[in-house]
Amino acid sequence: MIELTKYNVTDDNSSHIAISGDNQKGIAIVFPLSTSKSEIELLDTIISKAIECDTDQDVLKVSLKSGSKIRWFQLVNTYRITNVLCFGINPRSLSLNFDFRYNELINFHNIEYIFSNSLEEIAQDQNLKKTLWKCIKGSTLT
Repeated sequence: MIELTKYNVTDDNSSHIAISGDNQKGIAIVFPLSTSKSEIELLDTIISKAIECDTDQDVLKVSLKSGSKIRWFQLVNTYRITNVLCFGINPRSLSLNFDFRYNELINFHNIEYIFSNSLEEIAQDQNLKKTLWKCIKGSTLT
């Protein structure tokens, strides 16, 4: 006997994400929608120092609602994303099916991904900051 499960899938991502930034460099920064203002400030510092980008002009910030999955490749194609840096987000939230380790560079479908710890964890642990820094410096982001 075959068991079927029905899922409701919307045509767009609008109820699951918030997007900001002009994305002039094809870089997407993905983080939970629940990220605090101080964590966003840390994110802006990381981007401006490690990647030497302006977070309003050069990158696309994608905030995900907790527990949601989005049509990631729809965003990739629409915004011409070539590099992705995720904080506290796992690949399955982006409808990607691969294993990962934090702060390890992953090339998948001609896009570089870095999945890192949450911004809250990074703010509290200097070693996580150093590991993330090394990973970013080893990517095409810089």
